[in-house]
Amino acid sequence: MYNIPVIKPRYKAGLFFIFFSSLLYYLSFPNVIFKHGLWILAYFFAVPLFFSLDRKKLLDRVWIGVIFGILSYSFVCCWLYPVSIIGGLSFVVILSIQPVLFCIFYDSRKDNVLASVVIASLWVLSEYLRAILLQGFSWNIGYTQSFNIPVIQISDVTGSYGVVFFIILLNASIYHIIKKQRVRFHIGLIFISTVFVISYGSSAVSPAIPEDDRPVKVALIQGNIDQEKKWDEAFVDEIMSTYEDLSLEASKEQPELVIWPETAMPGYWMSDDELRPRLEHLLKKIDATLLFGTAVVELENNYNSAVLMAKDGHIRGVYSKIHLVPFAEIIRPKLLEGVLRDKLGFKVGSYTNGGRKVVFDFDRDFGVVICSEDFYPGLIRKLVDNGSRFVINITNDARISASSAPVLHLQASILRAVENRIPVIRCANSGPSCFIDDLGNIKSPVERHEKRLNIAGYSVESVGFRARKAVYTRKGDIFSLCCVIIFIVSEAVQILSSRVNL
Repeated sequence: MYNIPVIKPRYKAGLFFIFFSSLLYYLSFPNVIFKHGLWILAYFFAVPLFFSLDRKKLLDRVWIGVIFGILSYSFVCCWLYPVSIIGGLSFVVILSIQPVLFCIFYDSRKDNVLASVVIASLWVLSEYLRAILLQGFSWNIGYTQSFNIPVIQISDVTGSYGVVFFIILLNASIYHIIKKQRVRFHIGLIFISTVFVISYGSSAVSPAIPEDDRPVKVALIQGNIDQEKKWDEAFVDEIMSTYEDLSLEASKEQPELVIWPETAMPGYWMSDDELRPRLEHLLKKIDATLLFGTAVVELENNYNSAVLMAKDGHIRGVYSKIHLVPFAEIIRPKLLEGVLRDKLGFKVGSYTNGGRKVVFDFDRDFGVVICSEDFYPGLIRKLVDNGSRFVINITNDARISASSAPVLHLQASILRAVENRIPVIRCANSGPSCFIDDLGNIKSPVERHEKRLNIAGYSVESVGFRARKAVYTRKGDIFSLCCVIIFIVSEAVQILSSRVNL
């Protein structure tokens, strides 16, 4: 008879804790059940994870990190699989590096009065290391609080990592309270940290700093173009007519700047002799400057670009996307691109990375980021530090508009606005398109019958500006570096004390 392996009760409990923690993590983000996510769950998601790590050896902690990471991000990133199965799986594996790093260095046996602070610092450290590995791409548990306006205000000093620290600090304190370790201290820690964060948020929100410049009137055009039509020459006139009609309708409110979304132009604008005259004719009618997304060909290279066209038809600036989406816009190495496209029939992109950041010269200088580039806080911070008074995100989430992904994407723009204390304007093909003020409030979304996704429409809003440059804009991720120092010092103290005891 063969011996059937039996999972021991303690391992069953551990697996249950990991699964429960992953589920709470998923539900705290926007998901298929709760449109905007249940942000309150973020303050409890890690408690089961900490119990699963309790008194575990290094190898066990590694496996816990792997299982938690794969489960959590498989849930959160489920919307990626219809776009690219390989890309989705790769993204899940890469994102899982963070919980693995955290679990490797986590040590529950350190009965330290500041254990919760050290745990929170370690989580920030692991998030920060992953962002460095991903060349600046940042997507962390702090994003769950994007609609919790008072809490995210600390981001103008700490970046999103300050929100991460606060979330994990509360998780760790709850864990220690349940374990009956320094209960009064951890209750006090929860109370003091919460009062501080909420007080800071309240003071940032009110009273408002008066606007220092004349506002700029901006129109967002949401075309809601079907992806199956987008690159079909038979639908060029239909697509252009959609954007032209909406722009003409919006022009009745006399906007100074009209924005079309990512790759709105149905073709390669620079090499199409019919599109430019058509745009010049439209600009005379709407009497406004136009920013539009388009594919651009230069020296056999394809770029995903944003073009600023003045009322007189002159080009005032071009920005080409720097951070392309792997397996959707770019494949490396090139050999793999050929295999996926030619042998397996995958629809993969073939764009080239843009070379530089661009601040557009307008009545108020502004920067543009395309699609997922608002997940790169360093990119937007540098644009603002170089003079951008506001930032525009043009995007096309049409392929994933039936999922929670568009709202997940919106969360990034909200945090970038608060971090740098600037307005962020989102113009999406299928939504949500909206204006976000420097406090993270959503204003004037494109909507119809309370619906913001998968509709065509426009919105016009006067965008105001305030005379302040955030600490985060000036200093960058200094808070994250402080967390790194806290963790390193705690490790050094632990090592020295253990040697002294010997």
